[in-house]
Amino acid sequence: MSEETCLNCGGLITSESNKCCKAFYGSVAGIPISAHVPFELKKKCDKLLRKQTRTSNDNQELHDGYWVDIYYKGCRHGYHGVSDVWTYSAQELLDLDNLNDFVYQLLGKKKTEINGDITTTKITEENKIFHIFGVHNTFNIELSFKPKGYVLNFVLKDDLRWDDKAFYNSKTGQSYFPYHYSSAKSHILDWAIEVFQQKINEIREKAGLLPMHVLRPSDLPEINESTHFLAMVVKVIMVLVIVGIVFGLIALSHSMAR
Repeated sequence: MSEETCLNCGGLITSESNKCCKAFYGSVAGIPISAHVPFELKKKCDKLLRKQTRTSNDNQELHDGYWVDIYYKGCRHGYHGVSDVWTYSAQELLDLDNLNDFVYQLLGKKKTEINGDITTTKITEENKIFHIFGVHNTFNIELSFKPKGYVLNFVLKDDLRWDDKAFYNSKTGQSYFPYHYSSAKSHILDWAIEVFQQKINEIREKAGLLPMHVLRPSDLPEINESTHFLAMVVKVIMVLVIVGIVFGLIALSHSMAR
């Protein structure tokens, strides 16, 4: 590994460590990986995250946080140990979830788990936007959406963690959730789609419209399979049409030759 400058202290990183970082080595799906972790900064940030009330200085220190240097597939990537943000070099990696698994295990971080129902606590409407609040143990969620819209927006709050944002497009199935909530995503969406569909259909019923079925992630495999089948049928029809045209032209050329 070539020498690099530490993202935290600016010191030189060798193959083992520098004055603030410790080196760790492992593998992800059989591919070697190494990491430099600034443990003093990590311990300080972990302590701040456990504080029930934080000052503006505390929040600034957490915002600055600390960076973990990751060396993977011949490239150097940076991971912010507090905000879970990766440098751009890693964001397009197809196996980024594997890197997240490695870093979470390395740093002793735990993802949010939901083993039960999310309870709806409050429903409000402001500026033609619905805000629906839910809770499960120490996990809090705010869901917001427009009555005629398709996008469900989330503000997620897990205990002493800062607010995270996520979204789900109920028309296309596209979504974004921070890795920290990847294990809880299905439970969150089940609750959100249920309350979204209920509220939207209440509005449609008052307007004399038929109920609307909201696309769920579990519907996607079935939709994709149907789309694939239709695409195959279209291809077969196009091939038959082309073959028919070719034979028609051949027959026409023979008749003209006579």
